[in-house]
Formats: sequence, C-alpha cells, structure tokens
Amino acid sequence: MTTATLSSRADIRPREMRLESLDGLRGLAALFVAWFHIYQRNELIRPGGMVADVMDWTSQSGWLGVQAFFVITGFVIPYSIRAGTHAGGWPNAGRFLAKRGLRLYPPFAAAAALTFGVWIVAPLVPGFRGEGPDIGAVWVVQNFTLTAPFFGELWANPVFWSLVVEVQYYCVIAALFALRPRVQEQRLPIALGLCVAACVLSALTPTYLHSVVSWAPLFVIGYLLYAYMVEEREPGPLLLVGAIAVAAMVWSGQLLELMPVAITVCVILLRWRPGPVMLWLGAISYSLYLIHYPIGVRAVRLFGRLDIPGIEVWAYAASLALVLAASWAFYAAFEKPSLRLSRSLRYRKLHDA
Repeated sequence: MTTATLSSRADIRPREMRLESLDGLRGLAALFVAWFHIYQRNELIRPGGMVADVMDWTSQSGWLGVQAFFVITGFVIPYSIRAGTHAGGWPNAGRFLAKRGLRLYPPFAAAAALTFGVWIVAPLVPGFRGEGPDIGAVWVVQNFTLTAPFFGELWANPVFWSLVVEVQYYCVIAALFALRPRVQEQRLPIALGLCVAACVLSALTPTYLHSVVSWAPLFVIGYLLYAYMVEEREPGPLLLVGAIAVAAMVWSGQLLELMPVAITVCVILLRWRPGPVMLWLGAISYSLYLIHYPIGVRAVRLFGRLDIPGIEVWAYAASLALVLAASWAFYAAFEKPSLRLSRSLRYRKLHDA
C-alpha cells in the first residue's frame, strides 16, 4: 500500500477518469457482499471444525459492503459531475439523471430477468427440492420498477433494495445540480447545511423505509471527503459536519456500520493503489453485486448434491468462482455497453445552460 500526504490533495484533478483506489475498494465490497450471501444465506450444507469457523468469520460481516458503497457514491457522484464540466441548470440535471439511468438500469434489468429466469428453471433441474416459485406479473413489474417494498412485497433479489436508496440520492443531487449556477458563491454553506439536516433526520428515520434519509450520514461522509480532497475546502467545517454524521449513526445504533466508513475514509485519504486483481474486481463490481445471489446460492445447492468427499467446502469455493466468471461475462455483455452509452451523453457548458 502506498500513501500520500494530505497536503497533496491537489493531485486529484477534475478529469474524466475513475479513481483506482475506489475501484479496488468497490471490488472488495462487492466480493464481501457476495460471500456473505453465498455462505450465510445458504443453510443446506455446512463444513465442520476450524474450516467452518473461518468461513463463518469471513462472511458474517460481508453485508457491511453496502455501507461502503454508499460512502463511495457520496464521493464519486459529485466528483464525476465536476470531472465532466462545471455546467449546471435544469437541462444538465436531466442529463445527469439520464446518464445515471443509462449506466445502471440496463444491467439491473438484465439481472432482474436473470433472477426470474433462474427461479423458473430451478424446478426443472433433477433433484430439485421444495416448491416451484409463484411468480405473478404484478410482482415482476414491481421488481423491475424498484417498487416492490412499497407494495409490501419482497424483492426477488435481496440486493435490489440498495438501488432504491441510490436512485433517491441521484434525485437529490440532480435537484442541487439544477440550482448550481444560482448558488455558486454559497454552494458549500448550503451543501453543509443540507448535510446537517439530513443527518439529524436520519436519526429519526427507520432503515426499513428504504429512504435515502435513513442512510444520509454515509452519503454525507463521502461528500465531505470529496469537498476536502477535490475542492480543497478548509477541514474545520467539514470535520464538524462529519462528527454530526457519525453521531447520527451512533444514535441510530449503526455501530458496526462505522467499520466500513472508517475503512473507506482511510482508502480515500491515503489513496491506496490496488493491484490488477483488485482493479478487475472493481471493474466488475456492479455486475458481481447484481447477479451473485441468484447464481451463487443456487450453485451451492446444486454442488451440494454431489456425492464427493469434502463437498461442503468445495461447493462454496466452486460457487464463488462460478459467480466471478459469470460476473465478468455479464459485465462484458450488459454493463460495459451501458457504460459506453452513459459516457456518450455529454453535459452542456455552463454558459449554454
């Protein structure tokens, strides 16, 4: 791991590029979420002894990778806007939402289709146990439109809930983006005021409501890091708002969630340089996050039926390897084209807005 002093903040230049340290962290976060679901959500087979203890220990906190994603999003979204242009106004706010939609929704829709496809095909596999899925058209539409929990329904894929929160965050950013030319001089005070208000409200908003307000401190901390590292703002006010964000998390009982927050903050400040494997994981992290559940959990159950000594361990290893390979293929087929399409949509310059 290499480090950089805080005095070299200006090394992060506004440009159309991805921060490698965040790519590596995003890949690790997605991997831990995948391992959590593959091992912790599958009760059919369990190895024994020390191996089981290690597998359980490495997977039981994997769900915290989602919190790391939210902090990363809080940093990356304002960074990506600044890297593209200094434009603002309602037309560019619409472009921002369109770019995010083109980037994220096609892979999500493909993952939702894959999830339902696996549900339909699974009962046809020899040795299938249990009842076939009851898939209604309305429920399918609710999943594809990210509205299932608002109608009291469960997700077909449990990772979809975080996309609801992300979409709400994008809408908030778009609204602020639209006002940017009008509040240019007071942009930071207004942003910090909104951050404080969001943190206070988060302490009063249950997380099960799928509201961005519930997770506001995570996005706020990411934004504060952006303001410090990229915009080179004075640290005093940022530290004060950051303390309020941490206090809101503690008040809400989100103590474990402070762990991925601390790791993400350190990665951004120290600018860890990940190796090729971590960069590869970062590139496919969204695909890995989307499809690991329907493929990984089913694969463990399928491998577990094989009469092979030690299958209790190898089933999980083989399932994780299968998920990584499938995620790479999914990235090439669906996510990479969406990424190119999103980048092709340009913002208008400030004087044209």
